[in-house]
Amino acid sequence: MSPHDDDRPHTADEHTADARGDAATSELPSDPARRRTLGVLVAAGSAAYACALVVPAARFLESPTGPGGARWLRVAQAAGLEDGKPVRVQVRGELRDAFTVTPDVTLGSLWLTKRGGEFLALSAECPHLGCAVDLASNGAVFGCPCHTSRFALDGRAESGPSPRGMDALATRVVDGWIEVEFRRYRQGSAARIEVGS
Repeated sequence: MSPHDDDRPHTADEHTADARGDAATSELPSDPARRRTLGVLVAAGSAAYACALVVPAARFLESPTGPGGARWLRVAQAAGLEDGKPVRVQVRGELRDAFTVTPDVTLGSLWLTKRGGEFLALSAECPHLGCAVDLASNGAVFGCPCHTSRFALDGRAESGPSPRGMDALATRVVDGWIEVEFRRYRQGSAARIEVGS
């Protein structure tokens, strides 16, 4: 039942308002082109929003790292190393954390030794609890100052609580630069179990 179906008399103002309301309703455009334009604008806005979400996710997924975070990183010039003398070098690269990428960050350090035409890279992180492994003052052994683990120059464990020798990393020479396949391994385990970096 409409409000005008009652028995009371209607005023001229009520009739004028009804006429205006009916005219306004009949003047609303029902133009299909306008609806299509609105649909296109909504679709374009949705696509832009989706791109804003997808682009960072795709960038993260196309990470240059391999399984466990391994990646080849330049660490030193091959010509700058003396044969048989270990040198500590910093490993620098991108640090990836969820969708954040921080360039040129120190990721760790390693001991690099030239042996004839080959290079030995040993992680400077002690396999026991992760303290920094140093070269003894006589240059004959590596040692961990935290819990006195001692390692031979080839990385073998000689004494102390370390459950395994120092972690060796793959090396290659590209355009005169030594590159290391940088990886991290679980501490406190006799097995070399790779973890993400």
